Amino acid sequence: MNNWFEEKVSQIDTEELKAFGIKLWTRYGSAREMWEMLQFAQGVAEAQSERFVREVFYDSKADLCSFTLDSSVEKDGPVDLALLAVAKNTVSQFEWHGVVHHGKPMSD
Repeated sequence: MNNWFEEKVSQIDTEELKAFGIKLWTRYGSAREMWEMLQFAQGVAEAQSERFVREVFYDSKADLCSFTLDSSVEKDGPVDLALLAVAKNTVSQFEWHGVVHHGKPMSD
């Protein structure tokens, strides 16, 4: 019997990878979480802003994505707001400056 969708079952062989120069990692190896982070990384790269994102982590247990931004990114500045817009379009649930946001829903 297939148990691919149980809470702690890894759906992908790697829980961590680098895309567009950004470290992406998911606690339990969730394919949906990695897909959302890959979409985010691609959107950021298309906006030529990947240098401002150091790391993206999806906490599978909390179902919450978080971002580590470069120290040069000013809260509510133009880069910050552009990155937030990409996150809202690609990540279903994430934390941004201590506030939980709900973005575009993705299917499991």
